[in-house]
Amino acid sequence: MVKNAATAIAFEQNLEKGLQPKFNAELEEFRQMKIKETGDPNAKIYVWDWRYFANELKKTKYNVDAEQLRVYFPYERVLEGLFAIYQHIFDLKFERVEPPYKWIGDLQLYTVSDAKTGQPLGLFLPRHVSARRQIQSLPPIRHHRGKTFARRKYQRPVCALVCKFPAAPADKPSLMSP
Repeated sequence: MVKNAATAIAFEQNLEKGLQPKFNAELEEFRQMKIKETGDPNAKIYVWDWRYFANELKKTKYNVDAEQLRVYFPYERVLEGLFAIYQHIFDLKFERVEPPYKWIGDLQLYTVSDAKTGQPLGLFLPRHVSARRQIQSLPPIRHHRGKTFARRKYQRPVCALVCKFPAAPADKPSLMSP
């Protein structure tokens, strides 16, 4: 679609030029909220303030509470939507299969294939971790481009989406933030 690097760079620069005034206005709105909340006329907005004030702005200005919207984003539905988008855009097909072995009880495994030809492309694991140390305990994942061995045997890649998805209570689905 882009055809060359110059077109891509021009698009990015025009996008930035168009969005910068909106960004500055929103940043100032967050700063005014922080001034009101802290009483500090020299208050600055830091990266760690952003999510809090963005949610507060949604609540006060638009009467939208992100926490109440979570009921519309159950993890399984979000994952299905993610797959639907990738299947449509990249002509892929995701199929859930039973893993040959599980190192953790809730492991999910999907085959990824070309939707038109049916040719297998690799495997995909959406993985929930509740702490950083759990990422280190994941078994090694195959190289993202695959690998060709002696006698031209090709080993397809295995990719993992490792995120800290919200834990699901026993009787309810895990809910994502919008």
